[in-house]
Amino acid sequence: MRRGAFAVVLIGALMSPLCMGGCPGPNPPGGQSDVPCFEPVDWAVELARFVSRPDAEGSAVLLLTVQSLEDARTDAADEHRDYSPHRAVYRFNPADETVDLVDDDVWDQATGAISECCAGFVPEPPFDLDESQLYFNGRAVEVAGGSVLAVSQAPSDRVVAALSTNGRVSFLFQIASGQHYHQLFSRATGEPVGPSLRLAVGGFENGGVLFDWTPDERYVVYEQGLGSTGNRGIGLVCIVPVAEVLATLETAP
Repeated sequence: MRRGAFAVVLIGALMSPLCMGGCPGPNPPGGQSDVPCFEPVDWAVELARFVSRPDAEGSAVLLLTVQSLEDARTDAADEHRDYSPHRAVYRFNPADETVDLVDDDVWDQATGAISECCAGFVPEPPFDLDESQLYFNGRAVEVAGGSVLAVSQAPSDRVVAALSTNGRVSFLFQIASGQHYHQLFSRATGEPVGPSLRLAVGGFENGGVLFDWTPDERYVVYEQGLGSTGNRGIGLVCIVPVAEVLATLETAP
């Protein structure tokens, strides 16, 4: 039985715990969003490990959960690591862009490959990141926000995802003010692949932003910590569908 359901709210509409125009609450995100975002209020756990998986191989339905450090230690002691035990499970349905809170066994019975955030943010050649400037073969790459916070390479190595902001950047790990943006760049040409998209993450009062690819390259998932002083859990998750954009690489002349 499902334990709850929420609807993603589009830009310009009323706000809710799932939002594409900005989320309410004591730790407001940094800006507007062009993609589905939600506040995982059932992940009230410190020092959480974020994991996701499709509900089945080839499926676009995405499951998301977290493990506490205690959960992770219990799981690691298991001969066959399956990321159980875990906390509440959310299910993203791309057809109508909704997120449901589902029973734990939905995750436990899923067969899709698991992605554990995060793979790392050091770009490989021909890309290079010097402070907040991204380079391709020594040439400066223009990004939507102006200042690059992090870069993550796709599993297939065809593109990189770049997180940028038009605000001020803190010396703390990936914490910045201003509007944050998601972009993809080709590793063959250094050119943008698809449009830049606004993300609701950011703000000095919030935690750092981490992100990673799902193994099937359907999504790049961004998650922001609660509070800038230490890891106090996850306060916001933004899901960026990228499969259709990547398909243009395969059909390009």
